[in-house]
Amino acid sequence: MDKFLTDLLGDRVTEDWWERLVYGRDLAEVPKIMCRILGLETVPDMVARPVNTEETAALVKYASTKGMPITPRGSGSSAFFNSVPIKKGLTLDMSSFKGIELLNGDREEVTVGAGTRWQALDRELRQSGWAVKSYPTSAPAATVAGWLSMEGYGIGSVYYGPVSNQVTKLEVVLADGTVQEVTQDSRPPVAWFAGCDGTLGVITRVTLSIRRAPAAEGHWLLSFNQLESLCEAARELAAAPEKPYHLGYFSSTYFDFLRQLGNPVPEGEVLEVDYEGEKASVAAGRAAVEEVARKYKATILDPDITAHKWEERFYHMRFKRLGPTLMAAEDWLPLQNLGKYRETLKKLSRRLGTKFYSYGTIVSPDKMTVFTGYRADARQKLAYVVAMAVTGRLHALARKLGGHPYSLGLWNTPYLPIIYSPEELAELRRRKEQLDPQGLFNPGKHYTYPVLLAPWLFSLGVNVVSSLQRFTGPCEWE
Repeated sequence: MDKFLTDLLGDRVTEDWWERLVYGRDLAEVPKIMCRILGLETVPDMVARPVNTEETAALVKYASTKGMPITPRGSGSSAFFNSVPIKKGLTLDMSSFKGIELLNGDREEVTVGAGTRWQALDRELRQSGWAVKSYPTSAPAATVAGWLSMEGYGIGSVYYGPVSNQVTKLEVVLADGTVQEVTQDSRPPVAWFAGCDGTLGVITRVTLSIRRAPAAEGHWLLSFNQLESLCEAARELAAAPEKPYHLGYFSSTYFDFLRQLGNPVPEGEVLEVDYEGEKASVAAGRAAVEEVARKYKATILDPDITAHKWEERFYHMRFKRLGPTLMAAEDWLPLQNLGKYRETLKKLSRRLGTKFYSYGTIVSPDKMTVFTGYRADARQKLAYVVAMAVTGRLHALARKLGGHPYSLGLWNTPYLPIIYSPEELAELRRRKEQLDPQGLFNPGKHYTYPVLLAPWLFSLGVNVVSSLQRFTGPCEWE
């Protein structure tokens, strides 16, 4: 171990194999053989846990002089290898950067450490009469900087937009070890760091705009017989002058899975509608919900089931308890094409012998994210690799209907030409060259893809591997 590092951090830097191994994965269950074939070196050479900006800057400068790749990491709660190194190097564990540093009620802002978790932040703010504007469904684990680095949309986004809209200031350590304050209007601006997967610098501090804690809340679940009616109702509510705080979608198959866990669940295709704010706003929301229920012949579900569903909003994936491995694809989708998506999914389910469940977040009258999951067994190596190809088929389905993958990381880099135009991708690469000319921050993500994940080769591989299912059988674990 370099003496400079031990003098700087003491036992907060390590080369211990077992400690480093923890940082070589995220929520994704990826067979080691796949990483070897792709030439990925996912276990970092060392892990450092800085506790302040000065230490972070010193570490970045040290790594830069050594030509060492740098991977910033929050909680590692994604499944795309966003924060998993693929060229070893130095992983910066930013989890010590947590908590409120400054609450400014006059400006309606809060400054927090980059590793602050969303649920903890919202709970602390509410003790002072404030609340965050939006948050991810993974709020118990997801960090503020991590969600920004994925340009997160979640609960509250139909009202407040993406998280980058709420960021007024960042403190960022750049590739040469300098510390820069970044605002919406600076150069570079906040927008450059939103959705960049930590490839431009290390975020150490975030200032967010916040809201007064809502005086009232109203939560409703509406069950529809026809998905087209659900989509029309959602579009109408999202476009109304008095917007809901949150709009969520749950497929009937999603509730089939939950029913196996003994949860109280509704029937049908379900739209979740949540209003928060002043009492008058929530009362107006109730009237709007009742109106769309009448107009589109939807059933307003039992308040107890609705309350339970809201309390469980952070645990959409708890049906993982039904099997050893959860597989999924998460995509952007035009809201108007949700019905076509679900119908095609039913046909794919029958063809593959695999049960799919879907849920999503509606963020505008025209746009939603949809998460489609299925179960598999990582212990059955060949069947599991075949099952992984199903995710590619789900992305292809979304693409056919005008959508694309929600996040990039590593595993969705084959879709770069779909997500970005040539001009947009050229601009992203220009930013990378400007801020990180050595390409040290989280290399291999966001701007290019490994040779074996080239789009044409990846598409061919998905089709070939999928054809093996006739020999492996359904990927569903029973």
